[in-house]
Formats: sequence, structure tokens, C-alpha cells
Amino acid sequence: MIHERHRFGQYTGQWTLGLPDDELLPPTAVLTDLIARAHEVRRRAHVPVSGFRVGSALLAGSGRIFSGCNVEASNGTSICAERAALVAAVAEGENAFSAVASVADTPAPLAPCGQCRQHLSDFAPSMVVVMLTTRSSQYELARMSDLFPRPNFKGRQ
Repeated sequence: MIHERHRFGQYTGQWTLGLPDDELLPPTAVLTDLIARAHEVRRRAHVPVSGFRVGSALLAGSGRIFSGCNVEASNGTSICAERAALVAAVAEGENAFSAVASVADTPAPLAPCGQCRQHLSDFAPSMVVVMLTTRSSQYELARMSDLFPRPNFKGRQ
């Protein structure tokens, strides 16, 4: 499915899942900053086991941006970049989110893992997900509800 391409700074991309919903997109300057913050924090990832660095930036309803990178322990356990950003935001009192951008050194733009999709969906099932790769200036856009159509909401409606 081909949709209109968008440009945020040096990055170009399009909606890749579901129907495009440009009304959900934050302003271009905000998305450009979100993408830049994801790239910046990726460099600080602590990955002694895999060497696989991921950076993520999360846009809160207040307009604040929270960033996170993946952190691994020597036994192979880890916390993903998206959840690190979410934990930082929640610790600062945020609980509404409109977009998340994640970047990794992968051949194609990286989507959040299942655990991250569940955590993010618990707060904002219709948030915009910006998926990026360090290997090009291309990105993909999707709504969380398209990436994670059947979340497990226990006790919340």
C-alpha cells in the first residue's frame, strides 16, 4: 500500500500499515526533534552482550520528549529503549503520549518488540510510531493499534 510521503528534516517516509492518519502526526518540527533525540540517545546504549544499540524518544501529551536507550546486563537480560523512555516519562508524572520514534542499525526500520508494544499501548493505543534505521534517511509510520491490534488489557477499559 503506497501513501503520500512525508519529510521531517533530512528524513522521508510514509505510513506503512493501516490507513494513513496525518491528523495524528505532531508538527514537523516536533517530529524532527523526536527523531534527532532517538539518534542521540542511541549512542549511549549499554550493550556489552549484543552490541546492538537502540535509541527511542517518546512524545508526551505535555509536549515534553523523554528519551531512552537499551541497557543490557552481563547475563543477557535487558530493558529496551522504548520501555526505558516510557519509564523515564512515567517517573516524571507523564501518562499520556502521542508519538514514539525508535532507531537501530538494521537493514530496515525497526518496530518495537512485543513487550514494548504492550507497555506503550497500555498508555496510548493510537500513538504514532516512527520506525527508523541508521542505514538510510527512510522511515516508516504506523499507529500503535496497527502494530499491536489486540493488546492484553487486564482490568482496564
